[in-house]
Amino acid sequence: MAAVSVEGLNPWLTAGAERSLGAVYDHIPPEEPPSYKESLLKVVADKLLSGYSVRSISWTGTDVRIALEKRARAPRWKVVLTIPNLSPPVDGWFESDSRGLDAKITSLLEGVP
Repeated sequence: MAAVSVEGLNPWLTAGAERSLGAVYDHIPPEEPPSYKESLLKVVADKLLSGYSVRSISWTGTDVRIALEKRARAPRWKVVLTIPNLSPPVDGWFESDSRGLDAKITSLLEGVP
């Protein structure tokens, strides 16, 4: 079975993209020419990974490496944490434990289209 690797995404998106594109690649008949495989992978990547485009596809034997780039400037995400109504002292614990979580999540979304 061939390996598919993807570069150019945030690390937390890479594994899912590799699994999805790998599943598509595994179903392309091996006798198809590389140009056909490349065009099919580009179409799927464009649909699957909105906001990114395929910069290049390279082959090492049957393994494929897909390099992506952002299509346009990514939006600036804003995360707002809404604290649920909890009874004391749990409300204080929750607020204390979740302090700064919105900023951490926002930083993870940086660069995501």
